[in-house]
Amino acid sequence: MATRKRKETNKTHDFAPEIMREINRQTQVQEEIENRRNKRKLIFWSIVIFGTVVAAAISIAFLLLLGIVEW
Repeated sequence: MATRKRKETNKTHDFAPEIMREINRQTQVQEEIENRRNKRKLIFWSIVIFGTVVAAAISIAFLLLLGIVEW
């Protein structure tokens, strides 16, 4: 029983060099957009966590000053 072997082709050879440059440029632009998006998410969550910690510290300090909570 004969089986056919599939020839693995490198698809980059099918394109002209200027098309490959354009594909690489678009890929790089997309990666930069993703990096900016991830950085914005990191900054957002850092501010949220920092704000929560500061709000909790202010609340505890206020309660300590009122004498409701004793240390």
